[in-house]
Amino acid sequence: MAANSGGILPYESKELFLNSSSVIGAGRTDNAFVKVWGSNLGGNHLRFVDLDGKPPLDLVVCGDRITTLLGDTDGHSFWFRKVAEVPLGNPVFGLVVGRLNDDALLDIAVSVGWGKVRLYSSNGDGTLKAFWETPELGFAWNNISLADFDLDGRDDLFVGTFDPQVLRIFGNRGNGICESLWEAAPVIPSEDGSTGTAADLNGDGRPDLIVGEGHRIRVLLNQIGN
Repeated sequence: MAANSGGILPYESKELFLNSSSVIGAGRTDNAFVKVWGSNLGGNHLRFVDLDGKPPLDLVVCGDRITTLLGDTDGHSFWFRKVAEVPLGNPVFGLVVGRLNDDALLDIAVSVGWGKVRLYSSNGDGTLKAFWETPELGFAWNNISLADFDLDGRDDLFVGTFDPQVLRIFGNRGNGICESLWEAAPVIPSEDGSTGTAADLNGDGRPDLIVGEGHRIRVLLNQIGN
């Protein structure tokens, strides 16, 4: 997707600090981090990712658009070069990274506005390609995760929405096709909705779900495919 030179909302400055100390967290604060790069790039969600398959890491920043920046270095200095922007039309409330296809590059998922999650794959040059988007689901806030729930080598999408309160997993079938893999309602609905994240909790190689419901936390072990 080609770069767009349109304006960016100036939410806050983005600055990069490198660790110059061999000791962190032991009461030492003098010159532990050195500023090496700064920008007035707008956005309230950002992740380091590998967009081009080579070091150093690159950067994705999201506000009302996705901005990708490739990292570069000469061995002494370090900087980011803006490559592309993808206008979204609504603010981003969540950003996660994962692998949607068979290459070694990291892809992204964003929760946009009040109803959809959009998936984008990396083209290998810092630009992104639309991969898939959910139907209107309801407000998901930052309640999204990418993980390979069915162990087919491609990350699937977990979404927990607030209104209606539903937990969903969409299976990634590749080639921009995703379909419903699992769906459930919270055991204890809460006016604040449910939150969730994915991790392998019992060491069986399958990502499980940790779900926060009201004033309690529920662990859901992954049985997909069993």
